[in-house]
Amino acid sequence: MKFGSLKVLFSLFKESGKKAEDIIDDNEILSRFLFQNGDFNKNTNKFKKHNRLLPLFNDKKMRYETSVYRTSLCKNDAEAWNIGDKFAGKPTALPKAMININARTLRSEDIKLDVVSSKEPHDLHADIINWPKEKEDQMLIAKILKRESTLVIRKP
Repeated sequence: MKFGSLKVLFSLFKESGKKAEDIIDDNEILSRFLFQNGDFNKNTNKFKKHNRLLPLFNDKKMRYETSVYRTSLCKNDAEAWNIGDKFAGKPTALPKAMININARTLRSEDIKLDVVSSKEPHDLHADIINWPKEKEDQMLIAKILKRESTLVIRKP
């Protein structure tokens, strides 16, 4: 990239009010925490329920979104699990596993979703957006994401 191109890029950040850390790179790994043993199979190390990836409608932002965390920015696995412990679920339940998916996969021509930084309730929180309105289409995309994701089971 030429210096002039960098100047243009930084001016776009300045105009949009976004900081460089708000931009989610295609290579980032995004994680959704799982709290129920029935969501995955420990023996086969497979994620079972695609509905855990389905979006909820956000009335304030008037869009469908799925909550994830930018765990590839964590210093280590312990930091990622700590985020899940404190921010992803209920105070009484700890995550048992996490589903990891690459941001590039979300943005692919087949899926056409996007992911944006939201920083609430944690600086590494993000939302998967651009979900279709129709439930049937959402289910189809969630099934593709399930197939493209990897499961990480928490070690005891």
